Amino acid sequence: MLKRAVATGQVASAVLHVAQRETTFTRHFGKAQSADAMFLLGSISKPICVTALMTLFDRGEFKLDDPLKRFVPSSPEQGVTA
Repeated sequence: MLKRAVATGQVASAVLHVAQRETTFTRHFGKAQSADAMFLLGSISKPICVTALMTLFDRGEFKLDDPLKRFVPSSPEQGVTA
């Protein structure tokens, strides 16, 4: 599946690592130069943070129009520019 995803251009690179007890299997695909290839995952934090935030919203912990000062007391007043 990963070989096909790289071949069709869905992803540029991928690394598969499977572990079961003491046995492991690792293979790299596409532009990944090795099984230890590094991937930037910065954007993965956005949906996780928003999910947590909207869970608090669903629980009634805050309203979308609450002022920032309620949560960050040291923030400047609304409309004040630095």
